[in-house]
Amino acid sequence: IVTEPVGLRTQVTYNGSPDLPVNAGTYEVRVIIDDIIFSGFAVEVFTIEPATAEVTFDLDSLNQPVNGLTGAVVNTVPAGLNTEIFYGDTTSIPNEIGSTLVRGVINEPNWVGSVTSTFRVERATQTVTTFPQPEFPIAGNPVNIGLVATSSSGLPVTFSVASGDATVSGNLLTVTQPGDIEVVATQAGDDFWAPADATFTVTVTGQGVPQAAPSLNVVGISNAGLELGISGSAGATVNVMGADSVDGSFSVVATATLDGNGNGSVTVPVGGPMGYFKAANQ
Repeated sequence: IVTEPVGLRTQVTYNGSPDLPVNAGTYEVRVIIDDIIFSGFAVEVFTIEPATAEVTFDLDSLNQPVNGLTGAVVNTVPAGLNTEIFYGDTTSIPNEIGSTLVRGVINEPNWVGSVTSTFRVERATQTVTTFPQPEFPIAGNPVNIGLVATSSSGLPVTFSVASGDATVSGNLLTVTQPGDIEVVATQAGDDFWAPADATFTVTVTGQGVPQAAPSLNVVGISNAGLELGISGSAGATVNVMGADSVDGSFSVVATATLDGNGNGSVTVPVGGPMGYFKAANQ
């Protein structure tokens, strides 16, 4: 407050109160000269502007499955400020698969701030459940094992072999050698459900099916080298070895795993010292 003459005592009120306001808003500030000789007053508008807060979305909350919607999450600095979240023009969380503009807006008298992003409703999550399998003995002949798994969506599950001497057709696993067979149960999903899978192990003990010696045949020649076809036992792992002569020292140049029909192929380089090739089970 400036007076003329300088230094006169005054009384100041804000909307009639002598207390200095602390909340954002506009106030009538009135000044009255408090002096036995001089009199006078002034009236003005006193404005307190809201402070600007930092507003961000939790990025992990912007992508949610349609069967697990909890809504976008907003973080503020300072922490804990009240916010409203709008999906398009409404505060209701969308429940259909797709993308929506999402805004987080501070809802506080003394703070302002907002943030805009995209909220995505994704396909529903599902789980695949497998069931424990006992150990299976093998005694020189293939073992056929029925596989069972279910999905929480109720959609059908398919099976594949990730590792081990086995093949699968439908839900029937055929094992030719002892060991741990790693099987993957997969549900591929659809327009509403996202894919899911689960891996489990089938253990086979005992004596496996004798593996036939693999044989090679020339398929052709390409820029990549000599193309060799391999035939042998289904699922066998075969080493292809090369040497510079029939009775030379053979070394491994390629490895292949034969398919369920006992077939495979490799390409080996040509033009070098190796001109003779043979195959053997690993």
